[in-house]
Amino acid sequence: MPALSEHLIEEILIRIPTPRDLVRASAACASFRRFVAAASFLRCYRSLHPPPLLLGVLGPRGFLPAEAPHPNALVASVLARDADFSTGHLPPRGRSGWLPCDARDGRVFLISSDPAAGSVLPELAACDPLTRGYALLPPIPDSVVASVLDPAGLNPSNSWPSYAYGCFYWKGLRSNKLLKLDANRMEFSAVGLPPNHENGQVVVAEAGEGRIGILRYFLHQEIPSLCYSIMQNEGEDANEHLMETTIPLPSDYHRYFIVGAAEGYIFLEGLRYIDQQGTGRPCARSSAFFSLEIKTLKIERVCSAPGGCVAILPYFGFLPFLSPRRI
Repeated sequence: MPALSEHLIEEILIRIPTPRDLVRASAACASFRRFVAAASFLRCYRSLHPPPLLLGVLGPRGFLPAEAPHPNALVASVLARDADFSTGHLPPRGRSGWLPCDARDGRVFLISSDPAAGSVLPELAACDPLTRGYALLPPIPDSVVASVLDPAGLNPSNSWPSYAYGCFYWKGLRSNKLLKLDANRMEFSAVGLPPNHENGQVVVAEAGEGRIGILRYFLHQEIPSLCYSIMQNEGEDANEHLMETTIPLPSDYHRYFIVGAAEGYIFLEGLRYIDQQGTGRPCARSSAFFSLEIKTLKIERVCSAPGGCVAILPYFGFLPFLSPRRI
């Protein structure tokens, strides 16, 4: 080791593929720890290894950390102990207060349906659960608000949109089409879906090489499974060269719901009905959240959710010492 220059040591450390292994390497000696703790090293490492860790989900009851045997369970338990996902330190906003609406790179974005005086639109805030720092975001310009219409007349369903390649997608209600909003051009268009997607749950994901992947789940199925279709393009012949895969889901849950998509993952809630009174009819339920990695189609159980949740936000974050502590 003495023969290695500091530059070579840094080049070796920055090529360690996962944050967990980087933590182990930093514990080897004081000099390694000094390299890894440097702000310049951490910025470079995050740029080379951009995907943060899946640490849990945000629901109506707060943060639910990933549970064993999930590989990030230990880090998630540390985050749940040290971070603050409450909103008591934000400026008060009427009766409804602040509600989480998105989470990116360890930050949580909140929305207030009781905007400040003189504002018509809800307010937005970005928060750092590790430092309790926050910033109120500037209001959306009126010109942008006026442009958010539905020219395609698809009547999008009342749910959070999917996001892929700089575009937002809403499933049309009882329609075999998607409503697409190009966030760069602020333009709407309609995208045709493969056949028989009118009534199922549909989510859009990035399938690589500019293609979009379509995942479909029907509520009433004897064997729980997802249908994954990769669309080669969005033109009139988009459905002529579909690549379809059927993905079986864990059979110990009776019903599934697609509840989100982020960072190359699809998130599902599995419901299990329990007969607690010997009546032969399901009278109670338990639920758990699962992640499906689009690249590998691997399914992992993330955490349990007592009582179930209507909607969740997947929370991806860095290890505490890798987190960019600025808001």
